[in-house]
Amino acid sequence: MLELEELKTIPIILRERGSGTLEVIETALKQKDIKLSDLQIIMHLGSTQSIKSFLEHSNALSFISVRAIDQEVKQRILKIIDIKDFQIRRNFSFVSLQGQMEGVSSSFIRFAMKHYNQK
Repeated sequence: MLELEELKTIPIILRERGSGTLEVIETALKQKDIKLSDLQIIMHLGSTQSIKSFLEHSNALSFISVRAIDQEVKQRILKIIDIKDFQIRRNFSFVSLQGQMEGVSSSFIRFAMKHYNQK
């Protein structure tokens, strides 16, 4: 487990500027009085897949959804490192046409809400 202050000493890969993911990370860090400029950011990449590929061949750290690295963790390619007293939460919204949802859309939202509420 890392201490929050240790983040300032580790090479970090982040999502590209303007991404919602980077905004959520920046907000969570600000709540702990850490600015992105306090970190050793070595690169900004445009997708989770590109970050995962980079991490496989580096000694860096990144913030990625645990769901996005499930297979890599199971295969011991990547590992999860917890940071003491630090969590990042991201909210998602569903948008649909006005009225009653049916079929696949409705099923997907029920599935996603059930899975989301388990965490």
